[in-house]
Amino acid sequence: MSNKWGSPQEFPITALENQYAMSFRRHEEKTFKVIEELGIGLVAYSPLDRGYLAGHMDGNTIFDPKLDMRASFPRMSRDAMAKNRVIIDFLKEIGHEKSGATPAQVALAWILAQKPYIVPIPETTNISHLYENIKAVNISWTKNEMDEINKKLAGIKLVGERYAPGSVAAKSVYNLI
Repeated sequence: MSNKWGSPQEFPITALENQYAMSFRRHEEKTFKVIEELGIGLVAYSPLDRGYLAGHMDGNTIFDPKLDMRASFPRMSRDAMAKNRVIIDFLKEIGHEKSGATPAQVALAWILAQKPYIVPIPETTNISHLYENIKAVNISWTKNEMDEINKKLAGIKLVGERYAPGSVAAKSVYNLI
């Protein structure tokens, strides 16, 4: 790469952006190992799994295929969302134990507790959701609590892929580390 004066410059990678959520933990083994070795941070996009982990969507939720890309995601099908309520129930259970924290707050606090180099970036267009999400920083767990949460979470098997198999979106993300 050259700067505007023509001399080449190299810059170290300081952060990697990948989806990471309680419902999508694929990067924990390989990716985490690499970024830890290289001292790179992780910017976790879609930490609420396209809004699903906020707990407001279920088998009755319908997305407009012309206005909402989630309409094409297998995990956001009505059937998958109905079957995946098990993770929402789990988030509500944890939230109840943490003085009424919402599922979104629990999901974000869980990411913040995983590794110090992970920063979630939840997307919202709703100011009340922004204020709700910010409160996730007030939730903490002991190591034993995190171990128990992760153990239970590992036993939850979700229905539906992130993207439609063979789609351009699926091809663009599944070949990464």
